[in-house]
Amino acid sequence: MTKAGLTKEEAEKLAERFTLAEARRATATWPDTWIAGEPTLVWLAPGVVYGVYPYAVVEQGDTARGWSERVLVKTGGGWKVAVTSRIDRLAR
Repeated sequence: MTKAGLTKEEAEKLAERFTLAEARRATATWPDTWIAGEPTLVWLAPGVVYGVYPYAVVEQGDTARGWSERVLVKTGGGWKVAVTSRIDRLAR
């Protein structure tokens, strides 16, 4: 079990959901560089996990930073993203 109470298989599947390489190749609208930090996972209820991680996006020389949030729900077909949001860090 991981710190969030996931089995190794569940944690690996959850990590796959954060992989954006396939989506980036499918469209030209993705930024030049996308960096995600270590996610923090918190159980909200059985089969419901809140995840948050810091991110940085570089596009044409401009960098944006903030936090990305997800609520994931375990379904019969695996883990699915139920809610997604981001909080941009204000420029200094």
